[in-house]
Amino acid sequence: MLIGIYENKPITMKTSYFELTIGFDMPRFGKSKNISAFIVLILFTIQMAWSQNYTTTGLSLNWQDAAAWTCQGGPCNQNPFPDNDISNSTVEINHDINYGANNPIKLNNKAILIVSNNAKLSTASNINVNTG
Repeated sequence: MLIGIYENKPITMKTSYFELTIGFDMPRFGKSKNISAFIVLILFTIQMAWSQNYTTTGLSLNWQDAAAWTCQGGPCNQNPFPDNDISNSTVEINHDINYGANNPIKLNNKAILIVSNNAKLSTASNINVNTG
């Protein structure tokens, strides 16, 4: 996300989803520095709420066990472990883990899969990497 703020010039917010430019002197609101900053803050918060970051804990070898993961961002209570269809999330595997489902793991738009610390990801199906 890029945010450029210059005195008496528009604020531009660019993400992978949209680009928004807000002027400081909008005729409808008059001088809107506070409104512009508030809108940028809201949009930044919304984008952060969409993404989730998962990291293995080493407490379980089962991908679909909530104890195997820590989750930050987004609705972690509804998604305590990564789904097989991963978008706008980072999945970091630091411990051995087994994905036993028949559905392939799909890495879609803005998905990052990191396997580190000599960890092993074992899967009964494929890992599909999609563009985007």
